[in-house]
Amino acid sequence: SYPIHPELFDRLSKDWASLEKFQRTRGVLRFMANVVGVLWHGQMRDPLITPARVPVAHERVRVSVLYPLDPAFGSVVDKEVDGEGSLPNRMEANPSRRISQLRAATRAARSVFICTAPLVGQPNAGLTGQGLRLACA
Repeated sequence: SYPIHPELFDRLSKDWASLEKFQRTRGVLRFMANVVGVLWHGQMRDPLITPARVPVAHERVRVSVLYPLDPAFGSVVDKEVDGEGSLPNRMEANPSRRISQLRAATRAARSVFICTAPLVGQPNAGLTGQGLRLACA
């Protein structure tokens, strides 16, 4: 069984559900089915699925994430969030560094993306330090 952190459900059912193309119930179920499927096949051993654990670079999840957003977010994901050439991946390239062992840069980038992408253009939208720590837990 995969326990899902309430923060992830809150973000999906509130922030993501505000997007026109993301249906509140179906959108959450479709998104989580893709995330859980990818994590299950990858034999994830983490105790909770948090925003930091969402494998944004995997094609099934990537499609779910990008569908309700502006198409320009594809390059944001590739360069700034997750994937082979992304900034977090380059930061974690040296396996002897602690940031690499914890995948801290990738986890933080995924969290910021999942928690803020649907809020683009809204005043005072963002993620607090406390919110980031919760999303990365």
